[in-house]
Amino acid sequence: MGKGDLLYRHLEPGDMLALRKLFELTYIYEPVSSEIIHEKTFQDPFFDASLTVIAVSGKQVVGFAMGVTRPDYKPEKGWLKLMAVHPEFQGQGIGKTLLGRIETAFQQRNLTVMSLFDTPYNYYTPGLDPRYTRALVFFQDRGFKRTGETENLICSLDQDFETAPDEARLQEQGIEILPATERHLAELNKWLETIWPAWIYEATAAWQQNLLYLAIKDGSGVIGFGAGEGNNVGTGWFGPVGVDPQFRQYKIGKVLSLKVLHDLKKRGFAMAIIPWVGPIPFYQRLCKAMVERVFWRFEKQL
Repeated sequence: MGKGDLLYRHLEPGDMLALRKLFELTYIYEPVSSEIIHEKTFQDPFFDASLTVIAVSGKQVVGFAMGVTRPDYKPEKGWLKLMAVHPEFQGQGIGKTLLGRIETAFQQRNLTVMSLFDTPYNYYTPGLDPRYTRALVFFQDRGFKRTGETENLICSLDQDFETAPDEARLQEQGIEILPATERHLAELNKWLETIWPAWIYEATAAWQQNLLYLAIKDGSGVIGFGAGEGNNVGTGWFGPVGVDPQFRQYKIGKVLSLKVLHDLKKRGFAMAIIPWVGPIPFYQRLCKAMVERVFWRFEKQL
């Protein structure tokens, strides 16, 4: 079927099954399920159907692209969050049309920068895995410039994550490690707003999955948190973890991380995915974590 037979429209709730089939053919290195696709699309905190484009041939979905914005992210820019073209329909200009429509929508919103996949708060991948080499060439040919890279680690959960001695040590300093409850959320979010506002969404999502720990110090309140399953739910997703810099000498991050890993193990996961990592040495020493994925980050001036 040729290009002239294609219909382009916005994403609709009834597209989920067809979209999953498309993702199974294209996102070959990612976990694919109806639940994750729904989380990445309709559950995005700033989902905007007008920033989605579906390509349909007959009754078959053969292409999809989704853009997002983060109005609270300064300077504001656009992200291409998701994009896929059916392998049998590649090379027909579908990808070019999908990308062009997202770019035009961003320009109409007066956005001047577009990033690739690394969407804060809710993301599928923190960049482009260069093993998707055809996609890599496609984006480079269309003006995207590489700006950096990041890594995902994996950690076997077939090990002991004992924290009792460390928790006793912290208690002597007036610091408790507690599972977060609803009454803690307002204080946690107020603290995060002053130090890591981009993590409020993931911390709240982790709390909704009942996998959020807090470090609370007498007289200071919340000074750290550790989260899991706040993104890509059902995959053994670890993090984020953060501790107020003025209290890091107590090694609170170690305890919070071990608590989250222990919970993931209890839930039956064999491996934890530690995404978008900064301190690789910390996690290698903590749980023998290894680099599993590398992602390249790209931007384009619109």
